[in-house]
Amino acid sequence: EPPTNRDSTAMPLTPSRPLRDLIALAVDAGREIMAVYRGDFSARAKSDLTPVTDASFANETGGAHAYLAFIKEAAAPAIEARYRADPARRTLAGHSFGGAFATYVLLTEPALFSNYIIISPAYWYAGHALAGIEQRYAEAHGDLPARVYMAAGDLEGPKGGLKSVDLANDMSAFAARLRSRGHVNKKLCGVVLDGKSPAAAGDLIQAGEKEVGKITSSVVSPSLG
Repeated sequence: EPPTNRDSTAMPLTPSRPLRDLIALAVDAGREIMAVYRGDFSARAKSDLTPVTDASFANETGGAHAYLAFIKEAAAPAIEARYRADPARRTLAGHSFGGAFATYVLLTEPALFSNYIIISPAYWYAGHALAGIEQRYAEAHGDLPARVYMAAGDLEGPKGGLKSVDLANDMSAFAARLRSRGHVNKKLCGVVLDGKSPAAAGDLIQAGEKEVGKITSSVVSPSLG
């Protein structure tokens, strides 16, 4: 039976091939949420999370298509059959190679998840192969039906001492690519307001002459004043 009065419950899943660190979590706290967590970074993970083959890696790569098929055809249906997870509210989050995989899913089957959280993605992989995948998607589609949040630290590049990769710049450039297409259903998460006093609840938010929302609450930043 689905959990009714527990805060959370964990259900290990076993795919058709060994994958020890996949855990499905169903959370019941007034809002039913389904999450899939991949905790390892083994050679198997490098294969599962990479969208194309890169011969410069000693280990197998390019298994993202099969891993996506497993999530779509086995993991998600198993979770949603057993728990009260809503297929219309799926969220996929990934960091580093996981962020590259989340981007691959976004550009391959965007409707499989409603929300994408992409953190410090490894867009440098295979000579920025995901840029080519994005280009092909844009040429074939007029819209990208998903809400996307992307982030990276500004020290994740030369500014922070990294010499061979620049995660911050790569993420910013990829976000600009998506924004330039005009097809991402964006959600406004926060704004920086001018003035010494916080805006009042109910104040309008405008982009040019267009009303895009209203303030629900605000507070003075302790660090910025």
